[in-house]
Amino acid sequence: MKINNSYPKILTEETLRETISHGNNEFPFCYYLEDIWMYDFHCVDWHWHPEVEFVFLEKGTATLLVESNRYILTEGNGVFINSQVIHRFEADDHAISPNSVFFPSLLSHEKNSVKRIYCFSALI
Repeated sequence: MKINNSYPKILTEETLRETISHGNNEFPFCYYLEDIWMYDFHCVDWHWHPEVEFVFLEKGTATLLVESNRYILTEGNGVFINSQVIHRFEADDHAISPNSVFFPSLLSHEKNSVKRIYCFSALI
């Protein structure tokens, strides 16, 4: 697999909302294979997006900051980050991270209560 290196920096607007869209109405899903170490300053800087995100750490160690909480992710750990939750990833060395970013509507209809569940993160 080829690791994505086309986004060396997270681009955000003034509220820290990420400016790129992950998927579209026809296919509300994107998959990325990234090395956190390859980003500017070895971090995926503070950002949020309307999509939900599932991150799995395949190799290495990374620090995940979610709002005011800090988690250390090691190989084999995964985390679910809900829609509109501010977060950041940091790495002290190569940290290979497959992740899926998708619209909540992929899981349930907009008016369904599943979309309203606030589960900012869950370590697996």
